[in-house]
Amino acid sequence: MKEHNIAYLRASVIRWVSDEPYPGLIEVQIRDGNGKVWSFIDKYPMFLQRGSLSPASEYPVSVNIACTVITYTPDRVVVSTAEPWGLEAIDGTYEFAMQPSQVLAPD
Repeated sequence: MKEHNIAYLRASVIRWVSDEPYPGLIEVQIRDGNGKVWSFIDKYPMFLQRGSLSPASEYPVSVNIACTVITYTPDRVVVSTAEPWGLEAIDGTYEFAMQPSQVLAPD
């Protein structure tokens, strides 16, 4: 995996947050390489490229979050979710240190 390339983080949709704004908000979580859980809340199409979710969907749902690889070593991959989708965790964090197995190369 090369630095500054687009990759994907394994993530889970854990709940439906709100019907508004349309088409609805969901909460998505990742666990970083140190085991810390980070939450993102945004419209579900930001995370789900196919299909749809609703308040009645069965959670959790596995999804991938697009990110940019900042640095890559055999033990750690530092990624940014600011690019390409402009995503930040609830507290504004957008850079995460992940284990290489948590980061997927694009198809």
